[in-house]
Amino acid sequence: MSSLALSYAPGSALISAAPARRLSRVSGLVAAAPAPAAAAAPAVVAVVAGPKAADAPAWEARRVLAWSRRAMGYSALVVAAAVVLAYPLAHKLSLPAQIVAHLAIPVAAGVFKLGYVARLAAQEALARVA
Repeated sequence: MSSLALSYAPGSALISAAPARRLSRVSGLVAAAPAPAAAAAPAVVAVVAGPKAADAPAWEARRVLAWSRRAMGYSALVVAAAVVLAYPLAHKLSLPAQIVAHLAIPVAAGVFKLGYVARLAAQEALARVA
């Protein structure tokens, strides 16, 4: 019985199975030695397809959609509260509280944007499944 080794050509989606070769490591380099003469098997070529977005389960996309909607909702509330605290009520807050309110605005806006992009991706995945 001969042993087979899989070889992959970079830049292509082909994987071929050919007789195994003995590999020896010499100072970090790999040198190939031919297999014994008794191991003469025909080469087999198989086409391997990469993972597709449609292979993801629909429940995963629904979960991402729910998460993204919550992220957008909560971050919109944080932006609204931070704007109210940072501007109209600034005279009632200490300086560190004003700094936190001002920093919360772009951070919450970034979370809103991430939620929006995740929502778009989830909706596209659900459209592919349907």
